[in-house]
Amino acid sequence: MAQTIKIDIGGIPAGQIIFNDAPAQLIASRTATGFNLSIPATVELEYTDSSKPCPMLSNLCGTISVDRASGAEMELGIIKDERWYTGGKSESEKLVLVWSGLISALTTFEKIRDGKSPKLKIKLHGEVCWLLPYNDGNNRVRTEPYSIARDVHITYPTEVWIKMLRGLQVAENILVEIPLPNSPPAPWDEVWKALMEARDAFEQGGTTGWKACGTAVRLALEKWQGIEKEDMGSGWKSPSPQERESRSKKQRLDNLRWHLFQCSHLAPHSGADEWSRDDALLMLSTLSTLLVERKP
Repeated sequence: MAQTIKIDIGGIPAGQIIFNDAPAQLIASRTATGFNLSIPATVELEYTDSSKPCPMLSNLCGTISVDRASGAEMELGIIKDERWYTGGKSESEKLVLVWSGLISALTTFEKIRDGKSPKLKIKLHGEVCWLLPYNDGNNRVRTEPYSIARDVHITYPTEVWIKMLRGLQVAENILVEIPLPNSPPAPWDEVWKALMEARDAFEQGGTTGWKACGTAVRLALEKWQGIEKEDMGSGWKSPSPQERESRSKKQRLDNLRWHLFQCSHLAPHSGADEWSRDDALLMLSTLSTLLVERKP
């Protein structure tokens, strides 16, 4: 069912804005740092008698947000339409209402959405006024504008949303999110310290940075191992130090690939309720990174 915002000027009905929550497609494009997404909506302004004032709508702007599971609201970006609209049209007129945001906003939203239908909250502001005849009807002047402020909740079809993401090539980019507490308890603080060193080295970049990142990751895993040893299950035997040292980089990556295969092997042989978004993200991001490393 379409979401509607009624428009009135000083208590006089003047039209409505209609949001289409079942579009055939969502039109979006990439920018240097983010994206622009057109919000499907139309406006209908009542004006059937040229001898009476004509309504005008302008300065549409606002925010896009999402409600998190906790009930708190998170803002995702801004929307705006720089055009102005007047009555007298034979049919509804499409709005040029655009959501401008960062790619990180979409990845955050995808985490909150968690595979469910995309539900967005739009806080829309704008101005409406009358256009009055002036200078023998050849021109018109605006009255003092009235402010409108409305909230609408829109749920788009999941398949339409996913198609839009693929068009932006956002679905092909994986963001690995690591939720880190500000003050982790000991002895985990040593693991977090090494992880921060790895992050800093990665941001530094270059061959020295990449090497330092790998070294810090190893330190983090070493600290983790000191807290709790890995449980490899029955039948697994640790290779000797000589065997481990003789393994090449490719062989070590193949070991990682083999263990990922064992982890994913459980998926078709277990219930859906045993798997979470974090599990899927771990497997998908690891596979993607291994393929990037392989460069087929």
